Amino acid sequence: MGGTPRDAFHVVIVEDLEDTSALYSRFLTHLGYHVTAIPDGLEALERIPMLLPHVIIMDIALPGVDGLEVTRRLKRRRLTREIPVIAVSGYTSAGSPEKASKVGCVSYLAKPCLPVQLAEEIQRVLVAHGPPRRRDLN
Repeated sequence: MGGTPRDAFHVVIVEDLEDTSALYSRFLTHLGYHVTAIPDGLEALERIPMLLPHVIIMDIALPGVDGLEVTRRLKRRRLTREIPVIAVSGYTSAGSPEKASKVGCVSYLAKPCLPVQLAEEIQRVLVAHGPPRRRDLN
């Protein structure tokens, strides 16, 4: 990341499967990212505007409010519209990446997604979107 320590980057993982969330969180934390895990869409809508992460990993199949709707709502808010969202889903039906793109996701990864693939995509997205504004991690 051009000499910038990864711990300067805050990643939010919105994932309802506890094992998947824990795996991604541990791996990304090990790489030096600050990680917050959120288990559902409603909580994501409430907490992300307060957290203001540098990138969001969004599961599409969430209970209640799905990841596409969460992304759509985040993209409507001034505070959160510029945060890049990477969609991750086990549903790889025709048109899934297009649906994710249409609501504002910058990329789409199909599950199962290895943690190293996720980390590579996060780095690619962070580079593509320029240096992030400094955000409070508390």
